[in-house]
Amino acid sequence: RDHRILGPQLDLFSFHQWAAAPMWHPKGMTVRSQMFDYWRSKIKARKYVEILNPMLYRKELFECSGHWEHFKDDMFVFEGNDENTTYALKPMNCPDTMLFYKTKRRSYRELPFRVAEGQFLHRNEVTGALHGFMRTRTFSQDDAHIFVAPEHIQSEVSALMDLIDEVYKAFQLEYNINLSTRPAEFLGTPAEWDQAEDALKKALEATGREFGIKEGDGAFYGPKIDVHIKDSLNREWQLA
Repeated sequence: RDHRILGPQLDLFSFHQWAAAPMWHPKGMTVRSQMFDYWRSKIKARKYVEILNPMLYRKELFECSGHWEHFKDDMFVFEGNDENTTYALKPMNCPDTMLFYKTKRRSYRELPFRVAEGQFLHRNEVTGALHGFMRTRTFSQDDAHIFVAPEHIQSEVSALMDLIDEVYKAFQLEYNINLSTRPAEFLGTPAEWDQAEDALKKALEATGREFGIKEGDGAFYGPKIDVHIKDSLNREWQLA
């Protein structure tokens, strides 16, 4: 039941000590392509737009977003050939999705505006934390961004939870939900955090789903609804 053994046996993918992530074989690419097609069908039906941004940015982007201060040690950073220019491989799609949003003036009539991306991401994970596909230095994740007015929060969270439920049931994954609140170090004001946490809590309550509270486990930029699944060995992993 270990995918690190089954993958090579089935000729789907393999691992090598020199590689930062699994290497996909032709049969594995067939499976991966099917899963991307499944993902695209789901987001298209829910009126998401799909974008594809670069993987590489100057550090100024991450200084602007706050990730440089809070997340730099988990990023791959290097100097460019041009003098005094530092670059980083993006570890998430958040900062540059904001660059896309700002490419033109937007109207409130566009809201809610749903943006999806399946770009490759890179994180400088410590060697001891790596575990096949479950924890790797290179991965693809659609951390979609939905731009909303306050009155859209409840309906959008409800739609997201329905999407999570539909996809996880298709793969026979059981999950539990937690609301993760303000950590010790954070951006913004306590009042803004209280407002955001209250909005997410009310939205979750409106879905009728059971959820727990994880005090202080939110991201530095905002509270989260964390979804954990259990694998075949009954170990928990965070997904959505």
